[in-house]
Amino acid sequence: QPGFVFQCPSGLVVTRGGKTLEADKDKDGNWKLTRPITSKADSMKVRDVLTAVNDLKVDKFETDHPSDLKIYGLSPPSAVLEIGGAKDQTLYIGRDKLKTTDVFAQMKGSPTVFLLPQTFKKSLDLTPSDFKDKTLLQFDASLAVRLTVTHGNKSIVYVKDTQGKWE
Repeated sequence: QPGFVFQCPSGLVVTRGGKTLEADKDKDGNWKLTRPITSKADSMKVRDVLTAVNDLKVDKFETDHPSDLKIYGLSPPSAVLEIGGAKDQTLYIGRDKLKTTDVFAQMKGSPTVFLLPQTFKKSLDLTPSDFKDKTLLQFDASLAVRLTVTHGNKSIVYVKDTQGKWE
């Protein structure tokens, strides 16, 4: 029976079109891009992909005994999704099925070929910039005691009083 079983995922690898994108969770639970670039990852984006995979449902079971995986575009696959964790799991994505909105797929270690929505395949068309953390500044706003806003040659200074009110 195909399906991902998540047990604290600690890694995500998407290979598509000869390009690989990899994100790993560090010891503090933060996601980091590790391939093709090293950068802090947007944890929400990683969680979005993991949630999409977790919510994924098979549209139809095609065959339990494929004679040739090339027929389904699974040898080699057009995309590979690997989820690392307590139990590593790999999903192979094949070609689109003609006259449908589905794509052939197979779980590593299982002979069963099944159909998934093409929209899922398209959701794996990701770039490193899709996963890069876009946070400009990160700090604990409750600890700020002074804020200066400068525009041109004019500045406005706000100061937090001992009661926590800004003046």
